[in-house]
Amino acid sequence: MNQFLDEHSINILNSIPDGIYVIDKEFKIRFVNKAGLELTKRNQENLLGQVCMTLCRSERCELGCPITEVLNTGKNVIDLESTLVDSMGNQIPVVMNASILKNDPEI
Repeated sequence: MNQFLDEHSINILNSIPDGIYVIDKEFKIRFVNKAGLELTKRNQENLLGQVCMTLCRSERCELGCPITEVLNTGKNVIDLESTLVDSMGNQIPVVMNASILKNDPEI
């Protein structure tokens, strides 16, 4: 089991057909769902603990990272067109969404 997410949360995230990854405040990857791994042709064990740029390799990493924007503004990023680079070096067009997951809904 993942130390960052409980088993129930992992099952829910793995059932979603969209690629999802969970990172911490230091931009380290804590989880990637099955669809995200298939999309990027990557292995979760090699990604955990790496910075998110390792996974996405997107032009957005340098030009307006959506995660940085969410952390700075507190506002969700929705339907941001971008590309990811898979493990074979192929660019994949994607639509990105980013939001903060909070342990305490009052925060």
